Amino acid sequence: MAGGRQISENKKGLPRRWRFMHGAYFYSVPPGQECMWDGKKTFHLGRGLPEAFRKWAARMEQPGKIHTVSDLLERYLLEVIPKKAPKTQIENARHVRSLMAAFGSAHLYEIRPRDIYRYVDARSAKTAARREIEVLSHAFTKAIEWGLIDNHPFKGQIRLEGETPRDRYVEDWEVIEALSLSAPQKRGRRQGPAGLYQAEAPDRPFTWGYASPAAGCEFPGRWHSGAVS
Repeated sequence: MAGGRQISENKKGLPRRWRFMHGAYFYSVPPGQECMWDGKKTFHLGRGLPEAFRKWAARMEQPGKIHTVSDLLERYLLEVIPKKAPKTQIENARHVRSLMAAFGSAHLYEIRPRDIYRYVDARSAKTAARREIEVLSHAFTKAIEWGLIDNHPFKGQIRLEGETPRDRYVEDWEVIEALSLSAPQKRGRRQGPAGLYQAEAPDRPFTWGYASPAAGCEFPGRWHSGAVS
């Protein structure tokens, strides 16, 4: 029974073109790239997620231009997650899938603190939402390290209520994330307007959308129920 649950968990949060079949991970090779994957259309990556990530990373070239959150998270999946503990890899991959569904089409420079509040407000699973935001925050920290952006869009500017201590050791990347906060950012955390942006429709999923341009308007995230608005 436990093994079945593990397989079910491993299916979640996979990168694009990955498949989980017959107890193993496979990559569906894009047309014209078969020569990079031993001439195969479906490439066997391995039975375990850590092995699959290592083999995939060894075969993939560095991503090209990164413009969107989806582009950033793809690189994060490729370069950062494989270095984490096996259990953390599975959890982070699942978090990335949720983040891609919500923010994937947003440009890196479009994310604002209010978007983070609205995303968490819209989620019924608050603990999972906070874990997802931790992953997104670390991805943006890596984006600065990789020279993709100059400033973190929300670190030190938000304060999510309801956080409880976790019953585990803090990982190295989380320590680095905390230490990288500048003094002004740390002070700003005390002033974070928790709950400033209330969910317009808490039971509807948060996905990135574009508002009609107007003077002084930005392009915030928006809730979509499936119908085009």
